[in-house]
Amino acid sequence: AYRKMCDDILVSGSRRFLMPFSPCVPGFPRGRVRFPEMAPEDRRLHAVAPVLYLEDLREVSSQTNDVVKYQVKHSVLGRARMKRLLNPSALFRT
Repeated sequence: AYRKMCDDILVSGSRRFLMPFSPCVPGFPRGRVRFPEMAPEDRRLHAVAPVLYLEDLREVSSQTNDVVKYQVKHSVLGRARMKRLLNPSALFRT
């Protein structure tokens, strides 16, 4: 999902995006958020989120045996309240 987000940022040219907090999947490493694997009552996003600005994005496939990976550097611009999700079905894609 993160790789797809980086690809979308590169294609659109936009460098600002929201990164809302969501609970992790119980029993998995911290930072793993997979809505299809979560119980329905745990599927939620916080309405207020930091606005991140993508400062630098480097593809490091040559260092990972041609597996597409990115190294990124972000800065925080502020915070914003989400009013709606443009594509809520994307939360359930794996």
